[in-house]
Amino acid sequence: MSMVNLARTLAKMGYLNDERLFEALTMIDRRHFVEKDLVSAAYSDRVCISFYERGKILSTSTQPSLLVSMIESLCLENHYRVLEIGTGTGFCACVLGKFLDRGSVLSIEINPDVAEKARVNISMYDLDNVKVITGDGREGFIEGAPYDAVISTVALDGMSFVLFRQMKLRARAAIPVFRDYRNTPVFLFEKDGETSFSAYEIIPAVFMTVGEIKADPLYRFSSFRAIVTRESIKEIMSDR
Repeated sequence: MSMVNLARTLAKMGYLNDERLFEALTMIDRRHFVEKDLVSAAYSDRVCISFYERGKILSTSTQPSLLVSMIESLCLENHYRVLEIGTGTGFCACVLGKFLDRGSVLSIEINPDVAEKARVNISMYDLDNVKVITGDGREGFIEGAPYDAVISTVALDGMSFVLFRQMKLRARAAIPVFRDYRNTPVFLFEKDGETSFSAYEIIPAVFMTVGEIKADPLYRFSSFRAIVTRESIKEIMSDR
């Protein structure tokens, strides 16, 4: 197996429709991003442990079909500036870096050891347009804002004022949202106004979560529009 075969398999399954993304995926070898004893599974469409320490899983490599579906949902142009939350060992950041040949990726990883592993992987591919920051991705990175798109490979409790204000008008965000530990569907957010966004549940999924987290009742709806203030995010229209 190889990345070319994996990309072809995903395309046949209907998951990989963007030719530029197909090419970018074939240029990044997933085996470099998973634990050594899982290299044989790197070219399969499955989630893999990418970093564990003292028996504790600290990072996973997202199932490729899920990852490319999230990326495609963002409708990226190759000059976009993208914020990634949850670098892990850097696979998504590297794919995005190859895809965005005139753009850039700012990726945030909370664990310093995992972040350093990602930096090593990124340097292997000479991706000068990808930068990894060690920190809490829930806070975004204001120094690099505004962003054309946001993608998270860890489950959050939803859109926040902090992330919202770092997005450009009309920017999109693909973020897994915590309902419970076995139910973290991906929501697509669209910033459709200076103080409003629309949200749509697009993909059922199970992701690792970032820190302590509680389910937000707002996300019981599969689609809604909301107003954002410093104090709260209020639903103004839903699918109920």
